[in-house]
Amino acid sequence: MKTFDNAGRPVKRECVPVLYRMDNPPGPRAQVTAIFPEMSEGPGRFTCYAHIGQHGIASREWIRESTRPATPSEYASLHAELSQIYTGDCVLVIRKRFPSYRHQS
Repeated sequence: MKTFDNAGRPVKRECVPVLYRMDNPPGPRAQVTAIFPEMSEGPGRFTCYAHIGQHGIASREWIRESTRPATPSEYASLHAELSQIYTGDCVLVIRKRFPSYRHQS
């Protein structure tokens, strides 16, 4: 959906890149975590978000060793939740760890 200013001109919105990761191996308490690769919390540490616990910090090691890419059906509800939180921005799903993704919508 495009956003317009008071004069009716389209407004470019910054996108919030996000990687969705599923706990691996999945179990009865497995959950999807959103990783924000542009929100660094120090070397090899990134802001993350989950339904339970909400915002936190994830290490690069945990991402690589304890998670796998989430499928669209697995991350759909978390993506909807984040789209409500980041209403002024678009939530851009990225598939690779740290690609060049400087997109705007």
